[in-house]
Amino acid sequence: MKKLFVGAMALSMVLAVTSCRETTKEEAKEAVETAKDDTKEAAKEIKKSTEAAAKETKNAVKEVADEASKEAKKATDAAEKAIEEGTEKAKEAAKDATDAVKEAAEKTGDAIEEGAKDVKKNVKDLTK
Repeated sequence: MKKLFVGAMALSMVLAVTSCRETTKEEAKEAVETAKDDTKEAAKEIKKSTEAAAKETKNAVKEVADEASKEAKKATDAAEKAIEEGTEKAKEAAKDATDAVKEAAEKTGDAIEEGAKDVKKNVKDLTK
């Protein structure tokens, strides 16, 4: 786009210079004024195009940043949920292990008591 405008300006200048050689001084002044006006118009168009491109770029960057922020939030939420679930599962496993140890201790205690009763009975039977 810029090259197009610069090319148009250069062509205008070449035509203005060429026609200046062939025309009177008054016509040369008009040609220079026309070239000057064309240059100003081209500069305005370049400015408009640049501003529009900058605005579009800004909007695109904002959209990408917003999307990245949303994805980061989703990832954080998923990680927090996984941690909570892992903590709950660990608590459940610890409780199950504690219950199993208590049950094993009770069974061991019962078995020792039964064994003691059997030993006592056997000793009594032997001493008769």
